[in-house]
Amino acid sequence: MKSDEELIQTFKLFIDENDIINLVCFKFEKEAEDNGRAMELVQNGLSKIFDGNPKKIYNFFLDLLPAGKIMGAEGFSSRTRKIGAQVSANKQLNKAALVTSSIVVKTIVNFIILAAGKSQKMKVFSDKEEALKWLKEK
Repeated sequence: MKSDEELIQTFKLFIDENDIINLVCFKFEKEAEDNGRAMELVQNGLSKIFDGNPKKIYNFFLDLLPAGKIMGAEGFSSRTRKIGAQVSANKQLNKAALVTSSIVVKTIVNFIILAAGKSQKMKVFSDKEEALKWLKEK
């Protein structure tokens, strides 16, 4: 298993000038254990943001484009899906946009969004500017 320091290098989590939480993924960990731990580290970072301003509502932008055409269905381990569901259920999240070039990821995430009944609050895009424009809409 990779160290936390190695896993932290695979993503960047920050709030931009529009108060949108950005998660940029540079690399996807294929090993389920590493992938799950990376998701835990992301969740910890998000918790710090939410706990730091508990009354604020945020939009969330997940940019998978730097990681390229990542993973197939095997990359969504049960641990990763569980953490993703916990994050998406956070009451401090308003809208969430995911940008990817992977057809597999788009298909899986769109299925999850529909199954969760969140199609008005979560969308998958191929274009970063289109996703950010949607997040900025009222």
